[in-house]
Amino acid sequence: MITLEQKTSHNGSEERRTRQNGTGAIRVGDIFVASWGYSMSLNDFYEVVELSKTGKTCTIRPIKSRVVSGHGLYDSEGCYVLPVTEGADRYCGQPIPRKRISFRPGFTSITIDACRTAFLMKEQDFERGYYENHND
Repeated sequence: MITLEQKTSHNGSEERRTRQNGTGAIRVGDIFVASWGYSMSLNDFYEVVELSKTGKTCTIRPIKSRVVSGHGLYDSEGCYVLPVTEGADRYCGQPIPRKRISFRPGFTSITIDACRTAFLMKEQDFERGYYENHND
């Protein structure tokens, strides 16, 4: 979020420079979520494990999710999940290098593939779950 001070300081040149080169926008350890599916509702979570020197690309790694409400992934009513953010066993895949970070007003995203775009999770996103239903 841009504060009034940031908008007015140096005619906005500092904020523009930061947004253009990506520095300070995301950090190692930040979590992205990709919600996708047609007849099923699925969520994939990714942790930033490395940033490029310019801050325009990063290496991400898939992490596990945990059920926070509902009866489980295959329950007929579905459930709500959040990412597992602690423990060495939280990873569930190999690192994915050189993912370009897209900085847009109001959100930051990474294109995972043709079907999935992952969005940076904000602090309040960790307070609610993401709906998931594996029943087709």
